[in-house]
Amino acid sequence: MTTPARAAADTYRESVNTKDLALLRTIFAKDVVLQVPTMAMTLKNPDGVFHGIDEAMDFFASTSFPAQAILTYTHIYETEDSCVVELQGRLPAGNSVEALDIFTVGDEGLVTRMAVYARIAS
Repeated sequence: MTTPARAAADTYRESVNTKDLALLRTIFAKDVVLQVPTMAMTLKNPDGVFHGIDEAMDFFASTSFPAQAILTYTHIYETEDSCVVELQGRLPAGNSVEALDIFTVGDEGLVTRMAVYARIAS
């Protein structure tokens, strides 16, 4: 049986790979906190912490989704309320990123916190 945290992580991968922002929105709680690496900071948000679903979705729409990455999970570690995913992202230009995504879900099974740690691999 898939845990709520794993289900959220799987939906995240599907939404990124299909570029489906509407699907992505379904996994987040209204008060989600999204933490991204310094390489993904924006001028409007220099600390890389986004509060609430609207800020998180704006980040994905303006920064993450235009990169057109395709994600492949390499390792998954899960408990009932958290899922840690090691992944590789392949960009259209041929370079790749390696990342560790941490999904934490609340009682309703929605992501209340997502932390992303990444580095450009090649």
